[in-house]
Amino acid sequence: MIEVLHRLLLDPDDTTVTQETAEALLQRGDAQGLRVVLAALARAQNLESADHLVAVIACDPRWMTESGAGQFVEQLRELTSDEDVGVRNEAQNLLLGMGKTVEPST
Repeated sequence: MIEVLHRLLLDPDDTTVTQETAEALLQRGDAQGLRVVLAALARAQNLESADHLVAVIACDPRWMTESGAGQFVEQLRELTSDEDVGVRNEAQNLLLGMGKTVEPST
């Protein structure tokens, strides 16, 4: 299942598929959906796919509320301890870009 999601997220020929898949995963509102998007971002070899993934993360509707943004930051902090080094690095990069600490939540 994860491989299918990664193929959709990293589709080099259809950025609409990339965007809609990433949006659907983030709409779940949980760390697992975010993790799949970050894992794909870490593996993106196509700059256009990577840009679309970053844009979907940046436009996540959770940023519209303080509680949603707080939840998103906590999920990123949780993912800085992920077993996948790509997920860890992407979570850390996003937190650093937001001026947040990268220590995992407790």
